[in-house]
Amino acid sequence: MSDKRRDNKGRILRTGESQRKNGMYEFRYTDANKKRRSIYDMDLMKLRKKEDEIKLMRHEGIDYAGGEITVVQLLERYISLKRGVRYNTTTGYRFVMGVVQKEAFGQRIIRDIKMSDAKLWFIKLFDDGYSYSTIASIRGVVKPAFQMAYTEDIIRRNPFEFRLDIIPNNTQKRVALSPKQQEQFLDYMGALKGLRSGRESIRAVIGAVHLEEKRRARIRTLSGGQRQRVGIAQALLGDPAFLIFDEPTVGLDPEERIHFRNLFSRLAQDRLVLLSTHIIEDVQSVCSRLLVLHQGRLRFDGTPEELIRAAEGHVGTFEARAGGREDGLHITARVNTARGVACRAVAETLPPYVRPAEPTLEDAYLYLISGEGEA
Repeated sequence: MSDKRRDNKGRILRTGESQRKNGMYEFRYTDANKKRRSIYDMDLMKLRKKEDEIKLMRHEGIDYAGGEITVVQLLERYISLKRGVRYNTTTGYRFVMGVVQKEAFGQRIIRDIKMSDAKLWFIKLFDDGYSYSTIASIRGVVKPAFQMAYTEDIIRRNPFEFRLDIIPNNTQKRVALSPKQQEQFLDYMGALKGLRSGRESIRAVIGAVHLEEKRRARIRTLSGGQRQRVGIAQALLGDPAFLIFDEPTVGLDPEERIHFRNLFSRLAQDRLVLLSTHIIEDVQSVCSRLLVLHQGRLRFDGTPEELIRAAEGHVGTFEARAGGREDGLHITARVNTARGVACRAVAETLPPYVRPAEPTLEDAYLYLISGEGEA
């Protein structure tokens, strides 16, 4: 029998690996400062992923566990762990990285940075022309990155754990418009659009969006849907023949969405309304012509009814069973029922166990973009 060391499952252990009696795996190594360190995990494969990461970083001259990495490298590591963040957050990360990469501070070794160093860096940024709010945004990324290093025992304390009162707050306080100022603003917008009777036009558009009772209210006190209606009222000033709405019902509650769909329907009776949305119910309720854009291509141009007809015979329902096959079906909905999981799917050819169903506009849309249907 081989004299190589093995774990309790018979797997050969690598150099530096060992397993304790409680099943915990340990990997011991020497960092860049010749100091012995260990990492642990109950799962051997997960431990080896950590080992490979340490070996790679050491090969590239990076010693995270020993604190021998720069501020830039720490931020890169911190940001790489963020998944599924919003576009604006990603843009913010890029901005902060751009600032830090240009600063000498970004090349400092993290274990050598003291709180006074962090404070002096923020003061330098302020003297270089960065505003208080911008520095606060930078701190909002750098501080949690150092906190990650502190939590993992890489550094002894977070040097950014201090209040941002070392620089003056030059942020301009936003003051809401008074009711009189709001009317003056609307008068000004009306004048820009060439309205002769601005006040009458303003009353008319406020009535069109059903905000009469909020006419004197400050905009900041309105709900999200009511603010959307204020924007539409402004767009209606001057009675334009062409209106463009971009995702107007996103984030609204069902009651507000129904109100908006009714409003769009009324507006479309005597003018052209272009509605950009991913909410299918909005399209079905108000649109007479539908264009589907997918991955930069125009996939469909026609009426909603024509798109639905194109999906006839390609939509069905079935009861899903554990371990059952789905035969290349594109599942569009799963609903838990007393008998199991009821599924709705689209496919070019429905398998025998799938019961055909009448397609909805959402089914037709999903069938089209799934690659099964071509307009």
